[in-house]
Amino acid sequence: MKRFAMMFMLMLAATTVALAQAAAPKPPPSDATAKPEPKAVAALPTVDAVLENYVKALGGKEAIQKATSYTMKGKIELPAMSMSGPAEMVSKAPNKAFTKFTLEGFGDILQGYDGKVAWAQDPMQGMRELSGVELV
Repeated sequence: MKRFAMMFMLMLAATTVALAQAAAPKPPPSDATAKPEPKAVAALPTVDAVLENYVKALGGKEAIQKATSYTMKGKIELPAMSMSGPAEMVSKAPNKAFTKFTLEGFGDILQGYDGKVAWAQDPMQGMRELSGVELV
């Protein structure tokens, strides 16, 4: 019991010394009412200028209009279900599309349209043809 009390007192003393070493708060500046001088802000480009530079970076308006397909890759996250995974979307003019989501612990969710028939495939419903409001 005496040994326990001695250890307790030693730890209490060490804690007190450690807390006493904490930095004291800095005093406020001598002139508390003085405000720093505002710095000059460079003029920001207009929306039109930003869009014009974006079109130039893509190769110009003609290059954008020549594109007949695109591919997007990213990540899908469903925090409420604790699921996430890679996502890929491919589209080709005039009317073809394919989408693939892979959800960890669930599987692949696929959707496609070949210009005539829309379809979907997932682990819960299997392969099926889409119709009606599913086409939107």
